[in-house]
Amino acid sequence: AEPWDDLKHASKDVDSIRFFEDEESYDTSAVRVITVGVDVQQTRLECYWWGWTDMEESYLLRFEVVAGSPLADSTWQELAKLLRDHITLSDDRQVLPRAYFIDSGGADGVTSRVYRFTKPLERHRVYAIKGRGGDMADIISPIKRTNHERAPLIEIGTHTAKRICTERLHFEAGSGAGEVHLPSWAQGEIWEQLTSER
Repeated sequence: AEPWDDLKHASKDVDSIRFFEDEESYDTSAVRVITVGVDVQQTRLECYWWGWTDMEESYLLRFEVVAGSPLADSTWQELAKLLRDHITLSDDRQVLPRAYFIDSGGADGVTSRVYRFTKPLERHRVYAIKGRGGDMADIISPIKRTNHERAPLIEIGTHTAKRICTERLHFEAGSGAGEVHLPSWAQGEIWEQLTSER
């Protein structure tokens, strides 16, 4: 993956951007909704838990890697266990994620494997997603069922989404609405993954 052009400097000089907040003072009490995004790689699944406030401030809450081929049943079994976890926020609330979004792009066989995982879990708001280039009126499309498995699929307007993410990653501390909060443990590899084009 290549870093987004607008974030190349940011990813090399994170100290100038103030993003990373001390873990002990990482205040997530304003979080109202949690979502999970799963990026499917050839040898692993990378899972990000994000908390969202009423003002669309976002907090990275957890990051996990499920090692294994996305074509192997054991990889998805391990993911299913993780997705059942509650997240404990700084005010001691335990919150279950509201929705889960699984990347369905990738190597041969991966897309259908994602569909087979997400379809029976739709009632738990587990959805396959796919990036769509070009301009879309909305970042997130209505649910579609045009694939062979008839699994729910959401298209993501990648150009619009990346533009918004890039803008928000440059918000200064205390900006409020739209600000991105990252804990100190997200420095290094996780930061590089967040600022990479998938």
